[in-house]
Amino acid sequence: MDDEEAIREVVSTMLESKGYHCTAVQNGRVAQDQVKKATPDLVLSDMIMPEMDGIRLLEWMRQYDPEVPVIMVTAIHDISTALEAIRRGAYDYILKPFEKDQLFLGVGRALQHRRLIIENRNYQRNLEQLVEERTAQLTAKHVELEQSYDDTLEA
Repeated sequence: MDDEEAIREVVSTMLESKGYHCTAVQNGRVAQDQVKKATPDLVLSDMIMPEMDGIRLLEWMRQYDPEVPVIMVTAIHDISTALEAIRRGAYDYILKPFEKDQLFLGVGRALQHRRLIIENRNYQRNLEQLVEERTAQLTAKHVELEQSYDDTLEA
């Protein structure tokens, strides 16, 4: 997401050349609409834009889906701005102008991070289900053993 069309086109083209599917939008409001239609795996956002700046979009994303990594991209070379973005939940912070490799590295790491979160959540869910199943089996065996014990005592 960037308010400058040329930057949106260049970044989209670079990422699409690496096989990523991109939806480029011009401001935070349009980005919100797109996210509501189909949650992305990653959001790249400029910091300063009309209507809704990148920090407000970042905060909204943290509420909407905290698992989606957000990379902030900006020409503001100020450490306090970068720290503020990270403090509010940005996965990474890239300064313009940036090299292709820097963008690819950041995007790759962010997507790997998201994959690990999803894998961990699925693993946790499967583990909980397995524990429930085994607990039910143990409970049934326990009841069966108690009945067998009671039958033995009565005999």
